[in-house]
Amino acid sequence: MMSRFEYSPLRAVLSAGFFFLCTLAVRAADPTRNFAVPAGEAGETLRQFADQAGQQVVYLANEVRGVRTSPVQGEFTVRAGLDRLLTGTELVAKLDEPSGTLAVSRAATTKAPPESNSVEKKARGEGKASGASETPLVLDAFNVSSAALSLRRAIAEKRGTLVVSDGVSADEIGSIPDFGLGEALERVPGVSMIINNGRGESQFATLRGLNADYNSVVIDGLQLPSTETSRRNVSLDVIPSSLAKNLSVYKTFTPEMDGNAIGGLINLGTRSAFDNPGFFLSARGNYGIYENERRLHRRTPSGQGELTVSRTFGTRGQHGLVLSASYFRRDSSSLNSAIDTYSFYNAAGTKLALNDPAVATAIPTPDRRRWLSYDNLRERNGLFGKYEFAGAGGLRAHLTGGFFQHTNDEERQSNILIQNTAAAGTPVFTSANSATVGSANAQTDYAAFYQDRRIIYGEAGIAFTPTPESQVEFTAHYAVGDYHQDTRLDTYRIANTTSLAYAYDFTPGAMPYFGPVNEAFYYSAANYRQFEHGTASDDNDEKILTLDLNYGRNARPDDQGLGFKTGVKFRGLDRTYDRGEENYRPTSTLLTLADALDPRLITPYNGRGQHLVLIDPVLAQKVFEANRGLYPLNSASLTNNLQSDYTLTETVSAAYAEALYRLTRFTAIGGVRYESTDLKTGSNLGTTKAGVTTFTPVSQRNAYRDLLPSLNAYYDLAKNLWLRAAASRSLSRPNYDSLAARTVVTDNSAGAVSIATGNPALKPRRSDNYDASLEWYFSRDGILSAAVFRKNIRDEFLRLSSSETSVVNGLTTVTTTTAPRNLDHARIDGVELGLTSTRLRFLPGPLSGFGLQTNLTVLKIDTSSILMADGTVRKLPSLLESAKSTFNTTLLYGLGKFSAQVSYKRTGPQLVSIATDSAVNDRFYLANETYDAQLRYKFNARWSVTLQAKNFTNERPTRVIGLRQELLREELDNGRSWFAGVNYTNSR
Repeated sequence: MMSRFEYSPLRAVLSAGFFFLCTLAVRAADPTRNFAVPAGEAGETLRQFADQAGQQVVYLANEVRGVRTSPVQGEFTVRAGLDRLLTGTELVAKLDEPSGTLAVSRAATTKAPPESNSVEKKARGEGKASGASETPLVLDAFNVSSAALSLRRAIAEKRGTLVVSDGVSADEIGSIPDFGLGEALERVPGVSMIINNGRGESQFATLRGLNADYNSVVIDGLQLPSTETSRRNVSLDVIPSSLAKNLSVYKTFTPEMDGNAIGGLINLGTRSAFDNPGFFLSARGNYGIYENERRLHRRTPSGQGELTVSRTFGTRGQHGLVLSASYFRRDSSSLNSAIDTYSFYNAAGTKLALNDPAVATAIPTPDRRRWLSYDNLRERNGLFGKYEFAGAGGLRAHLTGGFFQHTNDEERQSNILIQNTAAAGTPVFTSANSATVGSANAQTDYAAFYQDRRIIYGEAGIAFTPTPESQVEFTAHYAVGDYHQDTRLDTYRIANTTSLAYAYDFTPGAMPYFGPVNEAFYYSAANYRQFEHGTASDDNDEKILTLDLNYGRNARPDDQGLGFKTGVKFRGLDRTYDRGEENYRPTSTLLTLADALDPRLITPYNGRGQHLVLIDPVLAQKVFEANRGLYPLNSASLTNNLQSDYTLTETVSAAYAEALYRLTRFTAIGGVRYESTDLKTGSNLGTTKAGVTTFTPVSQRNAYRDLLPSLNAYYDLAKNLWLRAAASRSLSRPNYDSLAARTVVTDNSAGAVSIATGNPALKPRRSDNYDASLEWYFSRDGILSAAVFRKNIRDEFLRLSSSETSVVNGLTTVTTTTAPRNLDHARIDGVELGLTSTRLRFLPGPLSGFGLQTNLTVLKIDTSSILMADGTVRKLPSLLESAKSTFNTTLLYGLGKFSAQVSYKRTGPQLVSIATDSAVNDRFYLANETYDAQLRYKFNARWSVTLQAKNFTNERPTRVIGLRQELLREELDNGRSWFAGVNYTNSR
């Protein structure tokens, strides 16, 4: 096992570089002692060893910090036990014969006399080994920034992990203001994020460019509940980054890992009091400014505050307690500029069907221009606590609990101008990209959404060593995930009229301009008649119970030779979704926007001076209450209330067995995992006949069994050159809305029925995965890596429509069914390249303070085929939400107390929606490029300040359609943001 390094700033070393003594009793010692010291951080394990040995052990606290030592179990002499403890590290022990004192220091790698030792060699621990009479080491003149320290630790973890992995440590997580865990995760190589509705927060993680549904997110190895109404994924914007000790991304799998991961598994390792023995306190605060402040409300402060406190206590420091609290507030706005649909005309001015091959060379015409302005107040609260006990004989226990909440108080004002589809609205072209439209309709609407996402969990675990070579671990985990949304809606419309004639012009790929000919009519509130007033609520609750039992023999990370591990796991999930809706459609034509107009203006940046027509929700509510009798309930509300509801129960029982074989230069781990999945869904079956809808409770079941073998191996080809290879089988279970057995049957006419349904019988994706990587650790803070991988996926699934003959109400009927369906195979081939060097030491003078991290992932995807609505078959252009290329790079610099970093992220185009009417309507995100930057100054070992710019080039996420993805559908403007922060820690 390789050492893990941590270097404090210069002042910390000078002030804390005194010798630390761990003494219980002095004993001159050849007799054997019984030791039970688990693997762990050297500062803690040396203390435990000295306690159990009854002998003085001397070491520099800063030299051993961050080094992970091997376990010592059984009877040994003190010297033999200490040597076993330090096996695989760069620490060595020396005995001072006269005093009987043992001194631990880093191994000497040079014989240069002290006066010729370079500062750099001392910083790397390459100078003379430290003993009780030596002076403290002096760090190099260049400050080791949080980012550089994080990368060094990530390199050490990657080197010591059996599988292909990457990660980021708490040093970097805590150095940048993150709205949630997703933004911290973006700094892991090969990770990109799907942002929340395109409006600012990183919500779902994609690994190696693959759809977030292909991945699993766990906390300390156990699954968290989803807080979404449909997806199985964990919303990472709900979870604060402050509770994370590290974030590890595993790209290959072992039998003990959850099988529900094709792209990879993300593990959030929580903080421990034993990370910083004694009393530890860390705090930070950031004040944020968002360029796009709220438009219709007074701007309130944005920012972040976090506090983490931990302490170890007891006669031997065997107890530990850590508490963490966090708060984040974002007050901002977004503008979504949208062209919802396009039509296509040939040179003769004839409108073409979307599946007409001539569409490829036709004239595109934008049908609907829409602006959606969002005022958002987003807040995230987090509380986390953990109690731990580390006793004799390898006994360890913990109790952990967390509460995480994300709220979004959002108001949306929307305006839309829509071409009349009748002949009166046929465009008259003035050029290939401009025309006049003689008739149109318009709409303005107000929607308020209050969303509340919560995760509450508790966990208890115990581990002990019944024999020196074996270990037993048991964990019980219970978690609840809640999602609640309250919606308020008011809509006003102008029917098709020549008074809304407009002219447009556009350049493909850019936002079209729609100019009303009669602006006075378009902006007159009296012309907008109320169409609807309504409220709705969505409630989603998910509960997960997990029980996990593992037994291993000679299977700890530092054990050599043959070992094995086995275990069983049970996970029970219960989920309910309930929709409530009250939608009112006024019968009077006299209720207009004139009674509810908000006179303020929102002027879009791309509107050439146009502004939105706004609704005052307070006035609209007063009109509704004063004219309650003019607002009958929409008959569809009852149907919508019942047909969307569902319940779902899923249990997964798993067992695994794996064998491990470790030599000095070779390690292999292989075995098999068995997972049994049982599913039950319940819903209301709605049947409409002769205008009457009836509902009947129904339930459906499904079950499937999977045998998931895997093999991982790595070999030290040469000094610091490692070859890894892996083969595994894994799966990806469908999202909950696809499994829910809710079905709506509409009897349109004799012999024609439309059915919309879920599919509880949907099979999970299954994949055979093959990976190989070469890793060159060219320095303690540098790695060059290259990986290739292949994933053969079967039973890919999508929501599609098909026609078939069925029996409905006793009659043979042609039905059109829309449901999620399994498809044929898909294959993904990928290459992943990475380079990290936290110090470019070959550069002269101050330039050697530069560092670099960069990675590139490129995919080649052989996709599935789908059946189109017209009966043809086409091959998909990509997999959903999967980018064929991702690139991340960060340039670091450190000089004395000053450090800086600039990050660039590029995610290639992503398919986000698949159309069955025509490939023209496939929806993509264009390639997205963002830049972030940070400046940091450390006054001393405890205090530092940061300045942060996020998205400082104002990148706007853009969705496009068209056969060549050349037509803009949506452009989302979230703006830039800046943060100024203060950080404090008592860690030295």
